[in-house]
Amino acid sequence: LLALKEKRSDIAGCHLWDSQSDSYNIHQVNKIFDNEKMVLLTFAQRRLGFILPPGNPQKIESYFDIVSKRVRFANRQAGSGTRVWFDTMLSKNGISPDQIIGYDNEFNTHSEIGRVIADGSAGVGIGLESVAIAYGLDFKFLALEQYDLVFYHDRINQPPFDALIDWINSESGKNFIQQFPGYETKESGKIRFSI
Repeated sequence: LLALKEKRSDIAGCHLWDSQSDSYNIHQVNKIFDNEKMVLLTFAQRRLGFILPPGNPQKIESYFDIVSKRVRFANRQAGSGTRVWFDTMLSKNGISPDQIIGYDNEFNTHSEIGRVIADGSAGVGIGLESVAIAYGLDFKFLALEQYDLVFYHDRINQPPFDALIDWINSESGKNFIQQFPGYETKESGKIRFSI
């Protein structure tokens, strides 16, 4: 989003959850692009949840299980959309981060979370279903994360942007997205505007 604001890119991917509005992306886009009309084009919704060892040996079903069963956690880095969401869920459930073993073990990508669960360095992490599948791990669904493509409103009638919108709304576009496990297309192609 910052690269888009600085005109170093034409489009940006965004999946930032705002705890106050309980919504994805629009709050951050309004904050960064103050008084600028932006397009938020939904690419897909991604399935977010607990990534677990095969068979879920600790029988993790909830945030409370991570604490009570003292399972080592693999966390996303501070500031990431997944981390903001997870921290809010902990707060809503009355769980303090210092109750979670490994809370400070931060990783920059969902794939890194999958890797440390697969190699046994951690017993649970928060991440995408697609990563759990790629590493042959178990997954406990928690939420749908909205992934939008963001660009300036004045680009909406330009051929490359119109072609992108048409493709995401097409059957072939939706079929392409659906070939990736953990991605849903019921909102794909939806357009929202900032401000």
